[in-house]
Amino acid sequence: MGIDLPPPVAPLPFAELQIRAYGEAEDVRAYDFAGSRIHIADGPPIAEALVDAALASALTPSDAVRAVAMAYYRAGYPAAQVFYTRLGRDLHLLVVPGRVESVAGPAGLHRYFGNLTGQDVLRAADLEPARALASVHAERSGRHLRLRLDPGSGPGLFRLGMEDATTADSPSRPRLHLRAGNPGNRFVGRDFIDAEITLGGGGAELRVQRRQSLDGERIYREHAGSVGLVSTYGMFAVEGRRADYTQSSAGSSPEGRVSSVTVGWSGLPYADFETRWVAGVRATASRDVVATALSTPLLEQSYIAAQISLARATCIDAERWPLEWQLAAMADIGLDGRFADAASGPLPRANFLSLRPSLSLALRPASLAQWTLGADLQAQFARQTLPRQQQWVLGGDQTLAAWLPGVIVADRGYLLRLHAGRPYSVSGWTLRPRWFAEAGGGHLDHGDAGTSNADVLVDTGMELGIEREHLTARLVAATPLQEPDDRKPERDALRADLFFQVSLAF
Repeated sequence: MGIDLPPPVAPLPFAELQIRAYGEAEDVRAYDFAGSRIHIADGPPIAEALVDAALASALTPSDAVRAVAMAYYRAGYPAAQVFYTRLGRDLHLLVVPGRVESVAGPAGLHRYFGNLTGQDVLRAADLEPARALASVHAERSGRHLRLRLDPGSGPGLFRLGMEDATTADSPSRPRLHLRAGNPGNRFVGRDFIDAEITLGGGGAELRVQRRQSLDGERIYREHAGSVGLVSTYGMFAVEGRRADYTQSSAGSSPEGRVSSVTVGWSGLPYADFETRWVAGVRATASRDVVATALSTPLLEQSYIAAQISLARATCIDAERWPLEWQLAAMADIGLDGRFADAASGPLPRANFLSLRPSLSLALRPASLAQWTLGADLQAQFARQTLPRQQQWVLGGDQTLAAWLPGVIVADRGYLLRLHAGRPYSVSGWTLRPRWFAEAGGGHLDHGDAGTSNADVLVDTGMELGIEREHLTARLVAATPLQEPDDRKPERDALRADLFFQVSLAF
């Protein structure tokens, strides 16, 4: 789904005199190739190493022409066109960077590419931000399109068009998800079922979700919904969430409610074929209340949080060691916080600030077919005591999988995860086994029941993903490698044996 990149422009033969005329006006570089010389007169300069690598992979002059065209494409000139001719034993190439003179496509999608017609040269940095937003629009409309560059009114001039690439075998976008599993919850319950309905069209999307616990004594019901809209200015969203739960402990049944409303925007300040920058801002109004069955307040936290985020993702397409990495930072600024608990009563209004950096690496060595070696590092820094919905929480099938969610609850902390795995296809099924090892810690400025002021936990385990058509399943099991002796009975009560989740998508 979405919108695919256009293929490279096919090279064309060009008259000898025209090649020579352009060669006199532009810089000409010469390369040795198979006992002859290749002369390249180019408009957009690219690194010599890219051309050398392209020619090194070619076996014939025809291969060399196509390889040079692909080198300019990958260097960030998707409309670059190579014209060629033979003069004796030498091959002369003229590279025209190319530009877009008009855009055509389905209603609502061509507007994303309207700014390309004003550019002297079509660059990946101009095309990719537009294509990324248009792809979201197309996905929400259930369409799969492919960009194409059709010849325009002259050499190096193109009409950017879009063709429908949807086929009978194309995967449709699921509208209904049904899930069941035992991911656990920090406050209550282990087993959950949930349903999610997605409706989209014209760049807009509506999501509605309901989650329900299967524990009769500890009730958890969550309702969530969101409305999103993508435009040439970025992606906008409004989200709402409400969760009601009942705990059972020491003969009492306190009831809790968490509710929030969020408005946000995200966009791409820069993107090309190798790198993407994503920026976002969000504002959330949150309320967290716990009371006795007789409505006596035990805890109340309400505040407005402003969030600013910036992320960079880069793919280094090295021949033997292709690497993808992503670096992100997120800052949450709490404003007008109102906090109260049964022990202290109403507290002065307070603000807070937390910072969450993260780094992800994925290496796919050419010598290890289909294997992915990865590392993920996350952290949170804060100097104040944070409200519960802003705390650093570890445990569960995604973080420290040897324990249930809430094994570490802190104001600041970290998590390091190493993993390795590869997919296998077996009789129509896709299996994704993965090994992982994790180390996580946290520091809580003020002690909380069941947690330690400073904990460091280490575990290792295996994860198995299973996929076939509408069905996906996931199994996760881990065992502790290191844990401190203090509060061990409390941690033993949070030990997890096996996490599972089964999902059906229609």
